Amino acid sequence: LIQTEGQQRVIALSAKSGATKWSTPVAAEYANGQGAGPRGTPAFAGGSVFVFTGDRTLARLKLSDGSVEWTHNVLIRHGGRPADYGMACSPLVVSDMVVVQAGATGGTVVACDIKTGEPRWTSGKGESAGYSSPTLLTISGSTQIVAFTGGSVSGIDLKAGEQLWRYPYKTD
Repeated sequence: LIQTEGQQRVIALSAKSGATKWSTPVAAEYANGQGAGPRGTPAFAGGSVFVFTGDRTLARLKLSDGSVEWTHNVLIRHGGRPADYGMACSPLVVSDMVVVQAGATGGTVVACDIKTGEPRWTSGKGESAGYSSPTLLTISGSTQIVAFTGGSVSGIDLKAGEQLWRYPYKTD
């Protein structure tokens, strides 16, 4: 995921030569006071690549040719505004969902259907996004998504998105 030619683009490079195999735009260029371009890294699953751009565009592309399978802007769909630094979360692909930290009015953490991109669940409301990616952990025998937001860390149920626990903290 790079920014070039006025766009945030997903590119695939040849492992042997380093030559560009394909380059697909997924969002307009992104810039703010902290710099320009996307902040997260892609995730790969089932022949697809998933990206989350600096301005909250979540997209799925075919790994073979870079064609867009679906895309949506989490900001528009769930409300809110980009984090001060821009969205720095890398997507987490788990089961049949892709999960990102949105920091949106309608959901701090958002899980979307891997095939369609449609929302499956949201967790938390109105808490700002943190500059980290959700991860999958097993805690006390319970497999859950753990996310550090702008003001807390929480464990989230995989199926329903219910918050299992939350530990608030203050940052400066």
